Amino acid sequence: MVLKFKNTFIPNNVFLKEIIVISLPITLQMLLSNLGNLVDNIMVGSLGTDVVAALGSANQIFFITMLIFFGISGGGQIFISQYKGAKNDEGIMSSFQSMLIIHFSFSIIIYILVNLFSYKLIGFFSSDSTVVDMGVKYLKITSIAYILLAINISFSTGFRAIGKTKIPMFISFSTVITNTILNYLFIFGFDFGFISLSPQGYVGAGYATLISRSLEVCITIIVSTVLNTNIKINLHSLLSLKLKYFKQVAKKSAPLTINEFFWSSGQTTLLIIYSQRIADNVASLSISGVFSNFFFVLISSIATAVSIIVGNSLGENKIDTAKEKAFKLIGFSFFISIIVSIMLHSTIFLIPILFKVDANVIVNAQNLLTLIAYASPLYFLNATCFFILRAGGDTKSVLLMDTVYSWTIVLPTAFLLRSILKLSLIQSFALVQLLELIKLVICFKFILSYRWAKNLTT
Repeated sequence: MVLKFKNTFIPNNVFLKEIIVISLPITLQMLLSNLGNLVDNIMVGSLGTDVVAALGSANQIFFITMLIFFGISGGGQIFISQYKGAKNDEGIMSSFQSMLIIHFSFSIIIYILVNLFSYKLIGFFSSDSTVVDMGVKYLKITSIAYILLAINISFSTGFRAIGKTKIPMFISFSTVITNTILNYLFIFGFDFGFISLSPQGYVGAGYATLISRSLEVCITIIVSTVLNTNIKINLHSLLSLKLKYFKQVAKKSAPLTINEFFWSSGQTTLLIIYSQRIADNVASLSISGVFSNFFFVLISSIATAVSIIVGNSLGENKIDTAKEKAFKLIGFSFFISIIVSIMLHSTIFLIPILFKVDANVIVNAQNLLTLIAYASPLYFLNATCFFILRAGGDTKSVLLMDTVYSWTIVLPTAFLLRSILKLSLIQSFALVQLLELIKLVICFKFILSYRWAKNLTT
């Protein structure tokens, strides 16, 4: 029994090396990006509870937008990875171009909606007029960055899907350094005549984000032009794009994008239920999220490795190999989740040192982070299963385990606990985390059905 478990879930040295080679640059890139976000939040956190709540509310809109883009990129990555396995250059480039067009179109729509309905959007999270005004101002400054983000996610996804994972890592390094320096200058100013852009400082943080995102896109386009890969903007390819490739990507992107939109909006609704639009609660959830997101980049990097490794094997028509690798990736994910759980728990003491907010906000943030640390293995395993299903294009199962489960089970339970039974923020949050265990059982059922084990390039 032990030997069977080891052969199924424990990667051998060769496969472990393959996982590390693919996931390490992605992990470093995401760690750098989240380190920049952490530094941003620490700088902003010194400005008080209202500012933390305002930017936390604005960042929820960014969170939903980013996950919509991840849904779109998921459709592109499925085909780029499998065409890479099939050694089909036309398929790779056409899938990338299709993904870029869809991304850009959605980003324009989101930019318009955010600017038209900014007060209503921020008003969902807070009833405090001061918090809403600050959140709207920050949101309007950074809204153009959504278009830049769409372009950058397209390129990052494309590079990773063909195994060029170091390129996004190096680009992120330069932009994170720029963002951190600009944040310090624009928020606080310094002794050489550079003044902050606002007495509150948060406006400066918005401009720093916008400039660093612009730089990231410029560097990405230049690098993609210089390098000899199929991941680049090619006017001739765009104009002569075959409809069949666009339809393929759009067909797989549509359910994934719908899933990401409803799942992310579900998570945002969950935040509203937990916080009850009280600034202190929003701030506590935002602070705990800053720390958990910093470590949860490992979920994203492992998930990306899952999509690439399993997708390539499926594209090569090595179905049994894909199945074998999928289970070993689940075992690897569980091992990493234990490390993350320990690391998350060990950072709790930093919250009162880094954030100058009210005492009750600190206590709640620490308790939330503790609960997140305990639930980490469930998050990791569910995410790994999700991306195994995605790699083979099983979007129906993805939709059921993510969006349907969130809106029919998680949200009603949270509303019952918090709004009807009147349990505290911490009590409600703790009980809702137990639902991740039920979700994991459903995930494994979908994995064992093997509906995802398909070659989509034939």
